[in-house]
Amino acid sequence: MESPSGDPQRSDVIQEVGDEKTAADGGLVAWLGVVGAWLMFFITWGPAGSFGVFEAYYKSRMLSSYSESTIAWIDQYQLYNKKADCSWNNNNGRGIVFPILFNALEPKVGFGWTIRVFGFLQLVFGLAALGLLLQMPQKSTKPRKLFEWRAFTEIPYTTFCVGCFCQYLSYWIPLFYLVTYGRSVLGMSDAMSSYLLSILHGSSAVGRILPNLLMPKFGAMPVVFTSTVMCAVLLFAWIGIRQSAGFIVFCVLFGISSGTFVAANPVATLHPTITPSLTIAGERLGMNWLISGLGTLLGAPIAGTLSRPESGQFLQAQIFTGCIMIGAALFILQVSAISLGSWLTYGGHVDKDRAFDCMKVAYDCGINFFDCAEGYADGDGERIVGECIRKFGWKRNDLVISTKESKPSDNLQINWGGSYGELAANNYGLSRKHIIEGLDASLERMGLSYVDLVYAHRPDRKTPIEETVRAFNHVINMGKAFYWGTSQWSADEIATAWRYADKLGLIGPTMEQPEYNMLTRTKVESEFVHLYREVGTGLTVFSPLAMGLLTGKYNDGIPDDSRLGVSDDKFVKLTKSEFGNEEGKKILDKIARLKPVAESLGTSQAILALAWVLKNKNVSSAITGASRPEQIQESVKVFSILPKLTDEVMEEIDNILENRPTPFTSRFI
Repeated sequence: MESPSGDPQRSDVIQEVGDEKTAADGGLVAWLGVVGAWLMFFITWGPAGSFGVFEAYYKSRMLSSYSESTIAWIDQYQLYNKKADCSWNNNNGRGIVFPILFNALEPKVGFGWTIRVFGFLQLVFGLAALGLLLQMPQKSTKPRKLFEWRAFTEIPYTTFCVGCFCQYLSYWIPLFYLVTYGRSVLGMSDAMSSYLLSILHGSSAVGRILPNLLMPKFGAMPVVFTSTVMCAVLLFAWIGIRQSAGFIVFCVLFGISSGTFVAANPVATLHPTITPSLTIAGERLGMNWLISGLGTLLGAPIAGTLSRPESGQFLQAQIFTGCIMIGAALFILQVSAISLGSWLTYGGHVDKDRAFDCMKVAYDCGINFFDCAEGYADGDGERIVGECIRKFGWKRNDLVISTKESKPSDNLQINWGGSYGELAANNYGLSRKHIIEGLDASLERMGLSYVDLVYAHRPDRKTPIEETVRAFNHVINMGKAFYWGTSQWSADEIATAWRYADKLGLIGPTMEQPEYNMLTRTKVESEFVHLYREVGTGLTVFSPLAMGLLTGKYNDGIPDDSRLGVSDDKFVKLTKSEFGNEEGKKILDKIARLKPVAESLGTSQAILALAWVLKNKNVSSAITGASRPEQIQESVKVFSILPKLTDEVMEEIDNILENRPTPFTSRFI
């Protein structure tokens, strides 16, 4: 809930908000380079995009005695050889021209001379491209690795690669069997069916251009996910198509949806959680496309085994390709391991525009989990979160929003007025009345119809836990929340809630929000141990940097511009009282000794502390806060550090801190 670093470095990947620096204009030379690249992609992917025509031709003319799967392996072998020369292409023209060229030439000059024409065009365009590209200014760079194996130890990168593999495993199946399906199932003429691929590739122009307009507003990852879901829906819709007109519409829509893969996937690969630095962008892009290429290699032959074109049976292949595309969407969709809190900043210490900037950068960095509460800045934290969602047009189903219904301090008087003139007696605590009315008020402030997760913020010992359990299940049944959790509850209180839930056949708390960091460990590492196993409790932890102490910025005293230097809230006072004595100074000395550990990993103390929290397998998300966008950009670097936190490094940290708790041995449930 605090900024991860007091003086963060600028992100290597995402430009700082407000930076007006623009790319240099390369003039004619730059545009000639674009033309050269266009020609290279044209001659490599042109024939590849026309292999559906080859598939139908081989089956009907040259290799009629062979199975579809065997023929597909021939095409895929040709395609994979071409992919060794070129990784990706933003030009859809190559997929339009070559199928049309094949259909026009083959009946007149025969198959052999048609292929020779293909080869001649590739030679001419290749030489032209070479001449253009050789004019480009040569930049001397140090040798780079072909593979960066460490990337596969990073869950975000590996997960995204698996998603892309599934995308291309599924995507190329329609491209190979459109022509055959049109002829054998729909009875389309050879002339008409042969143009289906050109129609699909022509339509993909929209899918290749549109992402460039959408990604600046929504981010690359949501665009990739949305297009993948659209492709999955269309692939299942393919099963019910029985007319030529409907099939042509399918080709158009699938071309638009799948065209996004080529345009948006490379940008998504450069996402800071997937590629932490541009210095390794080339390796990670190449490795991702190699894995995607394996999907391209395998998809069509597998579908050929599942289909029987001679009898018009494609159902198994259609189900297979649709399911694989759904799998791709599931891998691409992942909840952030970092969430952004709006506790002390949004609506309070940070003005609205700066809060919007922070949330926009967080979203662009792949952070889709935003945490707030009715009590944050007297409700303004919720208002700003809701306004930001509307301002940037974010899709609600791409976000995870949580809020809390609060139990304030016990000295609150009955005649104390609420933020909006209400009597406080009715507007706090975990009674049925306040949970239902309080969540309604939170949703109204955010302008949302539901939240993904609603917390019981601190235990309310004046309200029976059974009443609280029933009340949260009521708001879930009303569709106002998907799940409920607890915040700063004890293990015994969580277990009691689960006992009531089990007894009543209701939903128990699925998430707990405790404080957890290198200095505060007992509850998470000891008291909650059995809850993880027995009821599957997940954790969204707050204060991973211990009020900024673990950033290292207080190693040499309190900076004037730091939170402890400028703020005087109760949390700052508590922190100063805890660490202002001799025992506290010893702890600060231990924190300073973590600096060499961070430096040995090539990172800051703040990122080391955040990575240490996320290393705990029971932590689903760590809530951080930020008052400046660049602090968020710094936070996402944690994903490149996580693989470096080996058992030896974790033991070294434990030896420095000397505060590892003893596991709790009792059962709660």
